Amino acid sequence: VDQNFIEQFTSSSNDSQVGTIPANQGPATSNTVHQIIFGQEDITSSNVKIDATGKVTWLTPGTYYITQEYYLGGTNAANIMFTLFRTYDGTNQIGPTHIHKGVVQSTNDLHRIVINQMIDITNDQVNSYHVYQMIRDSGGSANDGTLYKVTNNNTWTATPNAQLTISKLI
Repeated sequence: VDQNFIEQFTSSSNDSQVGTIPANQGPATSNTVHQIIFGQEDITSSNVKIDATGKVTWLTPGTYYITQEYYLGGTNAANIMFTLFRTYDGTNQIGPTHIHKGVVQSTNDLHRIVINQMIDITNDQVNSYHVYQMIRDSGGSANDGTLYKVTNNNTWTATPNAQLTISKLI
């Protein structure tokens, strides 16, 4: 039996219909959790939905493929960014912690972070939710590490600071 992953939605911080999505987003200080905002509410799928705060709710059981994409940058050259990303269900972390540690070369030097996850949602998990979070670990220097939207110097669409794509195995 052939099966394919079918995209349920893509939500990005570029969504012009959401005025509350900042061009830059991240924790206020080191060791403070920041819930990542992706885009406007999307309830078009009968399998999964996302609200404007970045909360993903699972509507049907199945296998889902999740791609998180971020553009992470710092503010001062030579600072060390030590940034952690996780998926959280309100009680527990889902899957591993993803770490990015790097030296800021300049304020325009952005690091593309891509996190792929495959999860199984059971009947018991229908109507449960996930959120996606980041934290600046105090093991870095100068409280540095923020998600930045990239404005291009042409007529192309800007690159979002955060984008989430969810597909379901059908």
